[in-house]
Amino acid sequence: MVNKKLQKFAEEQQKSFRKVDAYRADVASLLGIGRKKLIKFPSKILVAGGKNRTPERTHFTLRQEESAEPRFKFSPPPTLLTVLPTDTAQKTIVMAMMQHLLLHHGQLDDDTIFAYGGARLFTFFSAGVAAQLNSANDPRLAFLSHQNRRHSELLNKLFHFRFLRQKKESDGSYRPVGHHMTSFLPVLPSAPKISHEKKLAELSIRNGFFYAASLAPRDFVRIGGKVLCDKGNSTDTLPPSILLPFSHFLEAVGGQPNAKPALEALGAMWPETSRSSLRELEELKIGAVPAELLEFAFLLVQEELQASEQYKSYLRNLRIKRAVPESRL
Repeated sequence: MVNKKLQKFAEEQQKSFRKVDAYRADVASLLGIGRKKLIKFPSKILVAGGKNRTPERTHFTLRQEESAEPRFKFSPPPTLLTVLPTDTAQKTIVMAMMQHLLLHHGQLDDDTIFAYGGARLFTFFSAGVAAQLNSANDPRLAFLSHQNRRHSELLNKLFHFRFLRQKKESDGSYRPVGHHMTSFLPVLPSAPKISHEKKLAELSIRNGFFYAASLAPRDFVRIGGKVLCDKGNSTDTLPPSILLPFSHFLEAVGGQPNAKPALEALGAMWPETSRSSLRELEELKIGAVPAELLEFAFLLVQEELQASEQYKSYLRNLRIKRAVPESRL
């Protein structure tokens, strides 16, 4: 039944002159995080059977200027559609998407899913996971843990995260609209208790509901006011590979206690740079440092960070499983 629906979808898209095919696969295997061997996208779904596929047409890159114009008019990027029943599975898939994109931007792996374009994910998140992923976008979620908020900052630096169904409130804000877990077949497992359940419910994020959302990679990124791009060579640009140390930086900062003085926290990790260069943070707790100010702090400590053993270990662990040969698909 699922295969017939996928085929019908593909046929409808092809009637509209869109070069689309549908394919059923285990998303964990595609992303290299399951126990099975990693599989590649079949060539038949890559740009009309692969005939027109070239790195220039499909390889995902960052723009030098912000633009609403679509990147690939005739070669739409891969789109992953999945329903994941548990919080662990949802978080694992998001982490895998982030890992693929970091490896891609860092040029550490030339065969991630982003080698085929700006791969997108459409899925459902439980109330707790949805709140964590969106906490960098919504100041009302500031009560969530420091680690969750810094993780959300990194996610939203790499991707556009958005809810697919929202309702506008009288005060002008938007609240996500969820689907009760009994809306799915087979019915999803009962939702366990989550942290801050009452506070989340006040924001219309209710336990037992799943929220449709999408992740699409950003093609225009700034860090500390500097634009990330492949071909830029001015003092106002940075290479996309800077996202690797930036990811490690936010991970390390997020691991610090929320109420710890910012200078003390950063000075303990990068003592050569922090104590003399980051006086703007002197009166702030690390959990209260705004994202923009933290980005400027990163630019100051990045050289010391990249020379550290902790960062080298981080890079060694940033790997995905290799794909089986396409001839075996």
